[in-house]
Amino acid sequence: MKTLLMAITLLIPAIAVSTTWREAEVDDPINIGEKCSVSKPGSYGSYIYQWPSKYDQVFWPFIDANNIWFCKYSGYVSFMSDFADLDKSEKESISAYLKNHKLEEPSVPELLEALEQIYELRNLTPERSNMLLRVFARWYQRFENTEKAHKYRQKAYAEIEKSLTTELPEGKRLEY
Repeated sequence: MKTLLMAITLLIPAIAVSTTWREAEVDDPINIGEKCSVSKPGSYGSYIYQWPSKYDQVFWPFIDANNIWFCKYSGYVSFMSDFADLDKSEKESISAYLKNHKLEEPSVPELLEALEQIYELRNLTPERSNMLLRVFARWYQRFENTEKAHKYRQKAYAEIEKSLTTELPEGKRLEY
């Protein structure tokens, strides 16, 4: 009985800081009519703001592989929040890229490389671009590629310094 109580006591903190995901299907924005199997957030709590990624101002779900949505049919990959927000020129550029760079059964590091390439083809705001630099830094740190993580952080920091010399909304100024 004492062992059971100890096991339960040790498990409660782990349960209290877990996130959950649920299976979902979404439309493939590249190949109209096709569906993509993805994961959507199920539950999380304010504890996500205490994880070490906070030092890069990067928060869950960006540090979770489930946030990387991949369409097997087209090969399209994107973070969940940007997945369907493609304009016509982005769709054309990404479609052309995927003709020669389609992934079949990618690992997370392969998805990360594809994300980098596809986001280069996206029309991003400076703020979104900066956030993605910090996200990539966190991912490369996770994969122990500190040199690449450092390069992403240096680029993000230089952009932040430049942005701080301009008019920014108060929230963004405080974040930077």
